[in-house]
Amino acid sequence: MTGQDTERKLREEIHILTKRQEWQMRVLLFLLFLWLSAVAFFSWSKVGVAHAESVSSDSILRVRGLIVQDQNGIDRVYIGAPLPAPMVLGKRFKRSIVGSGILILDAEGNERGGYITTGDGSAQLSLDSVGDELADFGTEADGKPGLSLRDGHGGQTEIGIEDGRVSSLRLKIGGDAEFLPNSCFL
Repeated sequence: MTGQDTERKLREEIHILTKRQEWQMRVLLFLLFLWLSAVAFFSWSKVGVAHAESVSSDSILRVRGLIVQDQNGIDRVYIGAPLPAPMVLGKRFKRSIVGSGILILDAEGNERGGYITTGDGSAQLSLDSVGDELADFGTEADGKPGLSLRDGHGGQTEIGIEDGRVSSLRLKIGGDAEFLPNSCFL
């Protein structure tokens, strides 16, 4: 074997070793990629499982209040315990009844109705114009239901029911009020 043959053989060996090293490097990078992918996948799936558990159908969200806003950032629905004082034309007023429930607000944020329960056991469903209660349906703490309708110009009708019959009726037209006695409903 001559010096040239030895040199050629060494070059072939170096070439083979270089190719083998390149192939091993590709395999190593591929395995590293698989390992990182597996770590990422299992980390993500654990987060997904934790998220799925936190919003499962039997989850309960406990808050003192929830405000739903429209696309302009105006409060439109308020659910709370207790409810805030009513907002009318940008001003807060004292609420006549302290309670919890749901308020419905118009596009300007004015209170326009809602459903309220109070600590004494009464409940009220109301529909309002801006600044005036127009229709109220409720039950008193003792369970007696009542209905009140107002026209916003002084006219008002109130009716109460007790023991399966009308127990009170009040008609108000303008400033005059007329009460009909219970004997009218016997």
